[in-house]
Amino acid sequence: MKRVVFNVALILLLSCSMLFAAGGTESAKKQEIVLTVAQVAIEGQYHPYNEGLKKMQEVLDEKTGGQVKLKIYAGGSLSNDEKEMLNMINADSLDIAIVAPSPLATFTPIISILGLPYVFKSLDHAEAIMAGEVGNVMRARMIESNFYPLSWWIGKGFRSVNSATKPVVTPADLKGQKIRVMQDPAYIDAFNAFGANPVPIAWGELHTALQTKTVNAHENDPPVINEYGFIEFAKYFSLTEHSLMPIVVVMKASKLEALDPAIKKALLEAADAARGVSRKVADDQVAKAYAGIESQGGVVNKVDKDAFFALAKPVVEAYKTKFGAEGARLIDLMLK
Repeated sequence: MKRVVFNVALILLLSCSMLFAAGGTESAKKQEIVLTVAQVAIEGQYHPYNEGLKKMQEVLDEKTGGQVKLKIYAGGSLSNDEKEMLNMINADSLDIAIVAPSPLATFTPIISILGLPYVFKSLDHAEAIMAGEVGNVMRARMIESNFYPLSWWIGKGFRSVNSATKPVVTPADLKGQKIRVMQDPAYIDAFNAFGANPVPIAWGELHTALQTKTVNAHENDPPVINEYGFIEFAKYFSLTEHSLMPIVVVMKASKLEALDPAIKKALLEAADAARGVSRKVADDQVAKAYAGIESQGGVVNKVDKDAFFALAKPVVEAYKTKFGAEGARLIDLMLK
């Protein structure tokens, strides 16, 4: 009788152990995954980055049952230098960043062609280009540098010149102006061609550079000029509309591949689903930006676009040879 009782007890104990082990395994499978995200938009601001990330989290919650959470460092709180963000991703101290392509040119040089002057005709054109072969090739080249574009979001309108000294109507008005540009060879080459003195400065240093007159101009999109207080230091916003930057949601490629396939799929789908939300916010911001600039005392003026086009053309042609046959083919696709 004692042996029977002992055997029953042993069976129950083993059964409980198996249930515990199974429960533990299931718990491990569902362990919360926290991905850190760095971006420069101010927390709570109606901004393509903030709204896009909200949508990403919403889709991740739906597809992973709340297993994947985004821990967002907004407003440059982790870093306000996008190149530094990429270095942090490389060092595994950050998971995801939302950046312009320019800082990526350090790691993936061919990405510079996205910053060439007058290669994008509109937001719709940029979106179509990045959804096609150009975007696919950029993804492949980025992966070679161990970065993976989870999605290409479209930026906040065409970038134009914001000057503290005078309106820019022709390239001659840029002569001698020290203009802050992104840390990208294409931007430097373009503004050298326009006759300016381009100075590559990180985003986080721009306000100080204008205040101290390290530079007397910069170039940016209308919502940034409207919302970040630049009119106080640079009154004139001249619509050169020389470039339009797609925005990339980027992660370390090897880290993405190390995720469970279902989690990886959910992350890619979430980033892509957020693209439409980001674009809508961008459109909303551009629509109200010009009135906002003028209400702050800014002066918005049109420019002689033909004169800028003429100076931009040799820069674009030079980049066709810089990156060989592949670069030339991609630039031709963008110019169609």
